[in-house]
Parts: sequence; C-alpha cells; structure tokens
Amino acid sequence: MKVTAIPAPTADPVRVSNFFEKAVEHEVSTTKANYNLVKLAHTKEDCATWSFLPWFLMEQIEEENIAISLLDKIKIAGGKKPDWVCCVYLIKI
Repeated sequence: MKVTAIPAPTADPVRVSNFFEKAVEHEVSTTKANYNLVKLAHTKEDCATWSFLPWFLMEQIEEENIAISLLDKIKIAGGKKPDWVCCVYLIKI
C-alpha cells in the first residue's frame, strides 16, 4: 500500500450546497478507503488489524450518513432560493 499526499482543495465553493456536495464526496471516498483496508487486512490474514477496523468503519459510515443528511436538508430548504436562505432555515432546525 502506498500512502500519498492529500491533494489541495479545489476552488472555493460557489454555493453552500456545493460545499456539502464536496463533503459528501469526501466522506464516500473515505468510506471506500476504509472498506479497502478491511479487505486488505482480510486478504493478508492480519486478524488483529481485521478485528480492529470495524469500529473505524462504523464510525465512518455514521459520518457519511450525517453528511448526506445535511445535504438533503439543504436541498429541501433551498429549492430555488439563494443558499443564504437555506442557512437561516437550517439554523432554526
């Protein structure tokens, strides 16, 4: 396994929803990476690591679900309104 540098962030988001879409993409990619670690530990018959990773995987799945839920709320709140209106709505809930 090769560990590489974390790429620099892309341009600033244009809208709040853009930010949360990128956050969801990141969480999904992190979940996939965690799954790959579990698969690798299983393939290498590394039982200690394999038994240790499910906690991290479950935590990551929770993070992914939270990001998706926030994006869904922004989409529901926003409709065709500007993103700042979405933020005011979300602060109230």
